[in-house]
Amino acid sequence: YLFLLPFLASPTSQPTQVKSVKIATQKSSVIKRGASLSKKEAISLDAVAADPEKYADQILMIKGKTSSVCTKKGCWMTLKGKRMSARVTFKDYSFFVPTDAINMNAKVEGTVQVKVMSEAERKHLAEDEKVDVSKVPKVELRIIAHGVELWKV
Repeated sequence: YLFLLPFLASPTSQPTQVKSVKIATQKSSVIKRGASLSKKEAISLDAVAADPEKYADQILMIKGKTSSVCTKKGCWMTLKGKRMSARVTFKDYSFFVPTDAINMNAKVEGTVQVKVMSEAERKHLAEDEKVDVSKVPKVELRIIAHGVELWKV
């Protein structure tokens, strides 16, 4: 039974402390995080944002451009279309994106939801983004991604 002790004492799969990860890629490099993306046709974020209920609970491939990223550990990013934006979080907190992945092209595969945020969640996101809480909307479009690909513009 002593041989089981190292396994029982091993850390959980959730990182307790994550260092900020920066990227230094060449223009042609593609950064892949999470599950491999399917071959689905990508739709624009603006098309999804125009009628989010139509797409609720469907697994979609959505394209856009990153406009902000969690500066602490990359646990969320904001995807921007031509007219709309959405916060992208990562399924089961299982992966992160580089903290300097701003102004990059992105394809995200996941599900869409309209999220009503508590005041505490808004405050937390404002701290992550280093903005005033008034800049964080009370209701936002959110994508729960299981896979992401990023590349420089």
